[in-house]
Amino acid sequence: MLGLLFLSFTGSVALAESGPEKVVKKRVTELLESIYNQRDIEKIKSLVHPGAEFINYLYLGIRKHDFQYWLDMLPPHKGPNPPANFKFLSVQVTGYTASVVVEAWVAKNHLVTQHLLLYKLKQGWQVVSKAAYLPGYQKPLDRKEIHLQAADLAGYPGYYKTAEGIMILVSQKDSHLFITLPGQKAQEIFPESKTRFFVKIADSRITFLPGPGGKARLLELNHGQGIIRANRVEPKVGVFAGSRPTLGINLVVAGPFTTEEEALAGYKTGLPENWLLLQTDTRNLKPGWYIVESEPWITEADLEDVKRLQSASGDMGLDLTFTPKAANKLHQLTSKYKGKRAAYIVAGKVVLAPRIAAVMSRRARLVGRFTAEEISKLLVELNLAISKNKSK
Repeated sequence: MLGLLFLSFTGSVALAESGPEKVVKKRVTELLESIYNQRDIEKIKSLVHPGAEFINYLYLGIRKHDFQYWLDMLPPHKGPNPPANFKFLSVQVTGYTASVVVEAWVAKNHLVTQHLLLYKLKQGWQVVSKAAYLPGYQKPLDRKEIHLQAADLAGYPGYYKTAEGIMILVSQKDSHLFITLPGQKAQEIFPESKTRFFVKIADSRITFLPGPGGKARLLELNHGQGIIRANRVEPKVGVFAGSRPTLGINLVVAGPFTTEEEALAGYKTGLPENWLLLQTDTRNLKPGWYIVESEPWITEADLEDVKRLQSASGDMGLDLTFTPKAANKLHQLTSKYKGKRAAYIVAGKVVLAPRIAAVMSRRARLVGRFTAEEISKLLVELNLAISKNKSK
């Protein structure tokens, strides 16, 4: 249900049509049948351009989604029972462009009106953009805001998960509260009571239900077409398994992100277990976050030698030499992922995240705004690891 609320695509009734209009209408009907009544993902992919953009004016205001995000949000069930039917209000074709307005109905229930834009490409007519009207969804109402202290909000921040697996983040900054849905930026919510909040750009209300220890146990989002309920959870944000390595080189999956909320916004059920969300070392990089693969390419266990170095600009660092086995592994991986970022991780923070411009193998240099004391400590730890490696 939630997936259809996020993006409800909407296929069939007669208009006076020429040849091109009939072809476009047939393609759109196939698409809508595939979405609502068949849930044929491969068919949907053939009828929507991968670069398509979808726009909704929904519970937290204007929302834009790319095609892949929308596919991820589709619920798993087969579709409504009885099946949806479709009423075309207009089909217009100009050369290789077309626009379609179509309604989707289930029995007497009007689900949505879709405004679709299509291009005629090599693959045939494909949807490239969509704006949806959801009946019953209201514009923002005037509501009276009250003032709450920061302490009044302390029990609300955290992660909340819906039955469909959608992760909602609530965060706090001083006496302000924010809500973030997947694929959206954080949106401030305003109190009208100690437990009820609203947004100013849409007719949406957020209610927190109290739980043990002063923390909310449940979030309810009333968006005009129904209520979404989400229970408080601890998200699956990746963690290091076992003892954390002192040094690591890991593939960057995504980033940099300015905030933790921004990094997690695209992952409705939290990060996959084989990914990590790591903060940057702000002496070397701007404040932010990177998502990296949890399995490092290189750790201190792969070192053969390590030496202190100092760059021409005075920055301190390390000259790293890897074992032949590790060098071969690094050569293969940097060849495969050339152009991607590699994160140099020290004590759980990303100190550097350069793009892989050349193939690496036996040696690497780690240079940054480290103190002499930090380099000395790292040398001790890394040389100890090298000694253990040689004794095996």
